[in-house]
Amino acid sequence: MARKYQERRSLASQLYTYLAARGWNISEVLEGFQSSESVQAPAVSVYFLPTAIAELEMGRTQKTFVRRVQIDAYMLNEPTAEGIGDDIMDFMDETPIVVKDIETNADLANMICYDTSSISSETVPPILKEARVKHWRNVSKATYEVHYF
Repeated sequence: MARKYQERRSLASQLYTYLAARGWNISEVLEGFQSSESVQAPAVSVYFLPTAIAELEMGRTQKTFVRRVQIDAYMLNEPTAEGIGDDIMDFMDETPIVVKDIETNADLANMICYDTSSISSETVPPILKEARVKHWRNVSKATYEVHYF
């Protein structure tokens, strides 16, 4: 059974720990932006793009879920946006995510980016006409596989 909410929450939590260890002054990693308020830099948010189920083995009882993940980092200038983007790409490439149940803290699954070539990063300048986004933004994406126990 897929639990995207727990996957997103676990990814955000482990990304926050990783970025803090790298010296980034981020107060939290958000699970998307659900409000109409302006984005306050520095800010990092995690999004899950449309996903699918992958059947890779005959006779397997647990499904593998393929997740396309996007992480947006809103920063005050271009060099910091590019710098945090490099660290986010390293995180995607190096760090397996342990998906935990929100209520019991039990391990549910492993989330791993096996395909390094799926990792990409782009730094986007501010959108001056749009009042909500007045900062440099790094958009990093990767494809993860989620294996439930």
